[in-house]
Amino acid sequence: MKTKWLVSGVLGIMMLVFAGCEKNHNQDLNSSGAKLKQILLYSNLDAKDPIGIVEEYEYDETGRLIKSSVSPSLLSDPPC
Repeated sequence: MKTKWLVSGVLGIMMLVFAGCEKNHNQDLNSSGAKLKQILLYSNLDAKDPIGIVEEYEYDETGRLIKSSVSPSLLSDPPC
């Protein structure tokens, strides 16, 4: 009887450990397999949909930055 509880307990702990160590597969990947991060522009704090992309960063499989871009509207001088 004691071994049945012991085996059940060990199996339960193993299931919790393996479920907690699951890798995050929900990453933003583009067609080449690189990770893409975007900084988005919103009209106000409560807006749900962005109105533009401010910056983009693309990383390879090893995490190195391979491409970055800034919105052209941010590069121009602001009106006086």
